[in-house]
Amino acid sequence: MSTPVAIPPSPAISTVIAAPRLRGVVRRVHVLLATVAGLLLSVVTISGAVVIFRTELDWLHADTSRLSPQRAAAIDATAAAVLARHPGARVQHLTTPAFTGAGDEWMLRDEKGTKEFTDDEVWKVFTDPATGALLGDTRGAASADFLAWMAKFHHNLWLGATGGILIGSAGLCLFGFIITGLWLWWPGLKRLGHGFRLRWSKPGFIRTYDLHVWFGLVGLPVFFILALTGTMFEFTWMRSAVHYGLGGGEADRPLALRLQAQRPIIEPAVGARTMRADVPAVTFATAIAAAEAAAPGTRALSVMPPRPGRPDATWSVLLDYPWNVGSFSGALVQLSLDGTPKLILDPRAMSAGGWVNGQLWGLHTGTWGGAWSKALYLAVGLLPPALLVSGFLLWRYRHRQKKAAHARRTGAATVNARDETT
Repeated sequence: MSTPVAIPPSPAISTVIAAPRLRGVVRRVHVLLATVAGLLLSVVTISGAVVIFRTELDWLHADTSRLSPQRAAAIDATAAAVLARHPGARVQHLTTPAFTGAGDEWMLRDEKGTKEFTDDEVWKVFTDPATGALLGDTRGAASADFLAWMAKFHHNLWLGATGGILIGSAGLCLFGFIITGLWLWWPGLKRLGHGFRLRWSKPGFIRTYDLHVWFGLVGLPVFFILALTGTMFEFTWMRSAVHYGLGGGEADRPLALRLQAQRPIIEPAVGARTMRADVPAVTFATAIAAAEAAAPGTRALSVMPPRPGRPDATWSVLLDYPWNVGSFSGALVQLSLDGTPKLILDPRAMSAGGWVNGQLWGLHTGTWGGAWSKALYLAVGLLPPALLVSGFLLWRYRHRQKKAAHARRTGAATVNARDETT
């Protein structure tokens, strides 16, 4: 008798056998990511959804009944009036009507002289561009303080650099959610239409599964943008990967057009250029004019004056232009203390990688489409908690089914063993 030859399974059979195992692994990874980062992502997206409306909410503290966004009053005279009303403070940031959609917004800082940046008192003052009249401020307002707290929490959980790493890692986990979720959902090209069903009248598990799928599919484009931009904010290597991966070079290497808060220093930097007595001082009006001239076809969104007591500091002016992605992004012009352009970063002349990095704030905050895109981000910010709850219900159902199946197998084995002994 000849020995039978073992026929190896065909690739198709091997694929069929391995597919359930691979699907189980992917599901476990999906559940693990939800366990590790699901709650953090839910908290972060909810806080971010609130923060994107911070400008509109802060302006509720202003009397806008007679506001006109057309500038007629001298902006430097308005700045002097603001500082006269709040002695001891300095202007950290000016935001124009092109940004706020209302009037001028002055961010003031009263520095306490300590090493801790968070010890300083910061508040906003609102003025009418047409008359220069003061319309109100947020100093001591509990709601404004809460929004500032939410913005800080969204950025780093109030944990400093450690919190930033956690937020960036949560963004990477969101990428994992997207990839594993799409893998588990994918029904195949022939059954693609079935993947979009919402069987509301079916039993609880099927209805919950369909809702879970729809929550993920509806939020998928925004989830991807938030995951990418949020990770880029926290990790320099991600910014570099996007920059060079999309054809960026050293010419547009400055990555994010993010205006950093400037603190005064006592000693000037070594080798810093000092101002000559015959050079006129730059003001808000002259800084805006010089920046708009350096980047034709733009208008000022915001202005950050230089650090007091530092001769090498610069004026930073963020500029809007047609097809700019929201008010938080744009062209950036830095001016020396004599008013000459020191650095010009114009996304219109950048590579795709430079453009993405230059538009980072607008993409992340949802200002690229105005009010409707911010409303979309607000709605999508509520989806991660819904995904977390529906995912937990699905996991609990499967867990109970496994326990019931195990109990049935254990019971059957006990009966068989009893029958064999009798």
